Amino acid sequence: VLDRVGSNNPDVLAKVETRVFGIHPDKLTALMVAGPKDWLKVVRGMHLKQAMLVAADRTVYATPDLAARLHFEVDPPPTVIIGEP
Repeated sequence: VLDRVGSNNPDVLAKVETRVFGIHPDKLTALMVAGPKDWLKVVRGMHLKQAMLVAADRTVYATPDLAARLHFEVDPPPTVIIGEP
């Protein structure tokens, strides 16, 4: 989870206008460990409506509800792959 809103750092991919409340660190770790191949299985298993994963190649994987809230501040913007929870 990146929280560098307003940063001029070129490594900041996106500004997400939301906050994470009540998410246990183990659940976040599970999503990251699942990676791009299995992230949707983890999202479905946790019954999440909004989730996002940024892969090492800067591809963004997001649920539709979260993807609608993304605003990218890099050019070119990263590839976004939307998956249904």
